[in-house]
Amino acid sequence: MSWGKSLMRAISAVSLGLALALLISAVGLALTSWLTGQPSPALGAWGDFLPPEAASLGAHTPQSIAVALCWLVGLLLATTVIAWFVGRTHPGTWILPAAVGVMVLLFMTFYADRLGQFVGWMMFYPRTAQLPVMLSAWRLGLIGVVALIIGSFAIPRRAHRGWRVPVVVGILVGLVVSASAANLAVRAGDDRRFVDASIASSPSADLPIPATLGTKRFTLKVSDWTNWDQIEHNGWYVEPIAGGFVTYGNGKVTAYGPDSAERWHYSRSGPGESLVTSLHVFDGGQTVVAGIGSYPSILVGLDAPTGRRLWWSSNKSLVDTYRRVIDHRLPPGLTYLVDEDPDALTWTRFDTRTGNRLWTAPAPGSHCPDWGDGFARFLQSAERCPGSDGTDILFAVADPATGTTTWEATVLRGLPYTAEDFKRHRVALYASHAGDGAAILTVGPDDGERRTVFANAARRSYEDLGSPVYPILTTDGSDAALTHDNDRATLRSPDGREQCSFNDRPANATGRISPDGMALILDRQVVFGTRDALATFDRNTCAETESVPTPSRAAALMAAPGVNLVVRTDDTGTWVDGYA
Repeated sequence: MSWGKSLMRAISAVSLGLALALLISAVGLALTSWLTGQPSPALGAWGDFLPPEAASLGAHTPQSIAVALCWLVGLLLATTVIAWFVGRTHPGTWILPAAVGVMVLLFMTFYADRLGQFVGWMMFYPRTAQLPVMLSAWRLGLIGVVALIIGSFAIPRRAHRGWRVPVVVGILVGLVVSASAANLAVRAGDDRRFVDASIASSPSADLPIPATLGTKRFTLKVSDWTNWDQIEHNGWYVEPIAGGFVTYGNGKVTAYGPDSAERWHYSRSGPGESLVTSLHVFDGGQTVVAGIGSYPSILVGLDAPTGRRLWWSSNKSLVDTYRRVIDHRLPPGLTYLVDEDPDALTWTRFDTRTGNRLWTAPAPGSHCPDWGDGFARFLQSAERCPGSDGTDILFAVADPATGTTTWEATVLRGLPYTAEDFKRHRVALYASHAGDGAAILTVGPDDGERRTVFANAARRSYEDLGSPVYPILTTDGSDAALTHDNDRATLRSPDGREQCSFNDRPANATGRISPDGMALILDRQVVFGTRDALATFDRNTCAETESVPTPSRAAALMAAPGVNLVVRTDDTGTWVDGYA
């Protein structure tokens, strides 16, 4: 009987020491995670993209978990201290921490189920050590509560010499367990396990864009996406950046120099479906923003010249704005991440170098009572305003740095249309992007005569083109523009005036519904991609000078520093040919 009592005494004393070490360590880890831990980028996605049936879980964050754990542990330690000091005269006070421990254990067990849903969701996204450390704190706290219930009998008897050594042993064991748990948590939160990335030094200087198409210098395979895949620009992406060009294919982002030598790369293998699924280039080729996840729900900002990670975020407004940009094939460096608020008539621009909001400002031209069509991605807007002799059409642009309107001009005056005509869709106003700072505005009835204006904000000029024309978007850095009108392609100067026309209709020979992205305007040549060749034309006369055969149909043309790129698809995948 004496041996059994000694064993129970030893177990109780060791459990008390273990409980004290684990509970204090749990509080320390919780506070460390909350106050100094880097938040997971998925934390914003949890609150923003939460399914309705899980809305009650939205309050779970590392902060809320830390607060709950600290309150629970504080309550337990307070009752332990009371039993410790009162125990000399009232040995039965061990019941107090034991009873409180049972209630805390029940609460934590009930809470753990709902906590598990939150954790299970979060761990499928890019992670940091904050949440794993918080989970370790919660588990140490849970074990500590059980140990305190078992060891509470030893609290009033801690003054006896025979109880002290087992308590110290329990404390030492608790410290070892806590250190091991913290180490495992830090390793579990190391996102580098899922990232395959390299960085490069900044290029010394960008090479100029070639003046002519040149000859083929290299061929690269960038994706397994074939010409049988019907959704274009979903399985590959190629764009110029500072120092060369960047590609996306098969879940990997790779940057190359103009000689096709790899500069840096970035890809992910998880966790879960946290793979790179899209990207877009901003800031004139200085920033690459990659989308993570199939929707995507997390963005990663990369420095284009070096591949260094700048930021990551799951801010809903930022992610939604990014989705709208990648839904269209737009020239890189000319687009901005701008969120439109149609009710407040404001635009909010996100800084793609930091992922943070840069400014919120009234949409340009929104002072008109009949504000019409805004292209926030290009910081341009077209609006209809009541004039003295009818309806006036205004064109306005915003300053990328501040959001203030830098230029506004009335490009058409006295049109014989009323607000009711626009409201009932008898008359429509269309605005089409036409290059760096330029746009083509078309207004009129669908079944009648329309008016078209070419506006260039960079030059603060506009030109009445008369009949409708449609821009052909190019990726080449030229301030000239190509238009497609009356089945004829036309090269226009930066002020919109016709420079020359292409007689053999190369825009109709691209093999695509739209010729956007299928032409280049170089210093001495204009190049069109056709079904089986690259057709080059003299920049001054628009006369054809050469036809260069291609192994398969071109999918896009673009000019990068030091090299012209031709993306093409065939039965084997997507390829990039470099010409210089």
